[in-house]
Amino acid sequence: MSADEASRALHMEPRAIADCMKSLADAGILVRDGEQRFKYAPKPASMTEAVEETAKMYNERRTAVINFIYAAPMRNISDSFSPKIEAED
Repeated sequence: MSADEASRALHMEPRAIADCMKSLADAGILVRDGEQRFKYAPKPASMTEAVEETAKMYNERRTAVINFIYAAPMRNISDSFSPKIEAED
């Protein structure tokens, strides 16, 4: 799917969708072909489990997931799938 197709389907700004899809590709969740079309293909395989668990939680507890996202600001959507490094005291 292209960023333009996704922006039409989601009724969102094409530039915002393109940036998000690029971030997801950079994070290894999407792959991009030479025609700037994206496909869901998480790498490494462990990423698939994280994405599927997030989707499951979103379906079961949508408000809690949305509140979590807004309570913990991130640089971009792909950061939510990156391992967190906790500071040592």
